[in-house]
Amino acid sequence: MNKEQLSLKLYEKMEVEQNAFKEELLTLTPEQILLKAHEYIMREDILALMEDPDILSVERCKALLKSSTPLADVYDQYLRMDCGYMDTHRLSGMCRRPHPASETAGTGPMTFRR
Repeated sequence: MNKEQLSLKLYEKMEVEQNAFKEELLTLTPEQILLKAHEYIMREDILALMEDPDILSVERCKALLKSSTPLADVYDQYLRMDCGYMDTHRLSGMCRRPHPASETAGTGPMTFRR
């Protein structure tokens, strides 16, 4: 199997896993769903990244394909990272400057610097 085929197979396996996770969420109370909302969104983000066949090496794809829950494995690894989601938000706030239209008016939308 080449890299693109491995990536597709892994994506499809993760998609099935995410659909099962979603179905499980839908059986919970609203309060229980809220407790798992972050996990659901992060897993969706991971799945979106997996649409890129170049995101993982062949070795990493093969290793994850051996797992019965590759998406949960990646999510668990994400939770153990030193840099969290809030760090990304903080950094994005530091890289902002006023939109040109707001420089004259004093208010307005913010845009990212390029």
